[in-house]
Amino acid sequence: MAIFMVLIEHYAWYIGRFFSAGFYGVNLFFVISGFLITSILLRKNGADFKTSYINFLGRRAFRIFPIYYLVILIFILIGVPDLGRDLPYLLTYTFNYHIENIGAWDKFYGLYWSLSVEEQFYVAFPVIVIALKGNIKILTATCLLILLVAYSQILFNVFSLAKYDNVGLLTNMGPLTIGALGAIYLSTNPRMNLFFKSAIVEFIFIFFIITTIMTKSHGFMLLFSSVLNLFLVLKAYYFSFSITYLNRILSNKIIVFIGRISYGIYVYHGIISYYFGLYIFDPVWHKIPFEQLGILTKIEFHSWLIKLPLYSFISILIAYISFKYIESPILKLKYKYL
Repeated sequence: MAIFMVLIEHYAWYIGRFFSAGFYGVNLFFVISGFLITSILLRKNGADFKTSYINFLGRRAFRIFPIYYLVILIFILIGVPDLGRDLPYLLTYTFNYHIENIGAWDKFYGLYWSLSVEEQFYVAFPVIVIALKGNIKILTATCLLILLVAYSQILFNVFSLAKYDNVGLLTNMGPLTIGALGAIYLSTNPRMNLFFKSAIVEFIFIFFIITTIMTKSHGFMLLFSSVLNLFLVLKAYYFSFSITYLNRILSNKIIVFIGRISYGIYVYHGIISYYFGLYIFDPVWHKIPFEQLGILTKIEFHSWLIKLPLYSFISILIAYISFKYIESPILKLKYKYL
């Protein structure tokens, strides 16, 4: 769901203009990230703080760094314009604090701001979880405090950081910490309670999810979509959607596989959109004599009808090749060294 929303935002402008697909997809990614890494960190492995922290960062590095730095190397080799100005921030995962200063949202790698947020979260938040996981109440209270600060920033800009409201770690700690709270909840309540079994509650949440996606207010999205997305994550964890087709879709082998390679899809899809469009799709598209197509003439202004399925397929294919021949072999190394 998350990666599909991002692809709609970047490959189907005509649809994306009607709802906040991209920001919703990124929000869902953040909630899932907070949920997953906190679940991992709460597992009892008997290791001390230093070992747990180093092992966690090491595993994240094996998973995240290879293809991220690979695409940056590609940027360097092909001579991306203005890269020298942006490169130090891309290399250090601080691009989210640079993008607003330079107005680089139009760059095809502008979407990497979210990867910077996640990496900053991976460095800082595990310290809290590992240090406090022996006392779940204090950990929960700390997360609620972080949540309060994050949403105070969203609502009132208490730290006068308006420029970075959308892309800074502080603001985006909201969805990340909500995901973490979901993992903490499951650590003490492993069985599904009646709230999550209720079909009525499920339909109400899905209705509000659709309503939230349709809004253009980013602040509203940050406030409400995180809680709604956590509900989706927990329902998926319990495998208990009343809508039977949702269970079938989410457990479909192809869908699960796309989820597994979604990181690669996210990293590569901006490059594909820009360069494939610039050198292949757009030149061919502009040579088509649309004025001779009669009723189909209007298709000239709706290239997204072709781009969305075509670019999505190419993104998935490249992400698959990357996962099989680059990411998977490197991931195996973590068992050797960590």
